[in-house]
Amino acid sequence: MLSFVVGNVGSACLVFGAFMSILFGVLGPRVIGGRALSTLPWPERVMEFWLNFAGVAAGWVIMYSYLTRATLGSIGFADLVLMLAGFIGIIGYLPAAVVPSALGLGFTVREWVAARLQQGRTAQPNEPKQ
Repeated sequence: MLSFVVGNVGSACLVFGAFMSILFGVLGPRVIGGRALSTLPWPERVMEFWLNFAGVAAGWVIMYSYLTRATLGSIGFADLVLMLAGFIGIIGYLPAAVVPSALGLGFTVREWVAARLQQGRTAQPNEPKQ
């Protein structure tokens, strides 16, 4: 009986999650950014749809995995972090939480590489020994 209930809850979670992912893929830019998807240029439309769709879908998949396999006594700190990521994904803010971090990391790496290149240009080459 319990496996029937868990199986049906899991299936309903996936179906509802797929519906919400598509819905938020289309309506996400208006909800979060205040812009309709139809007003954006074509490449930005695809990117916005994909980011919002994938973020919400990831949240539902994470929550589905915990609804179907986790027991209360076996939840650890890593599980709580993933469940928080799932919740953030379900409410539509996973892309907003991840993209700035990824862009910030890219900016930091770019600055580090530029500093190393600049340091290499200003360093005086060693004089050959005679």
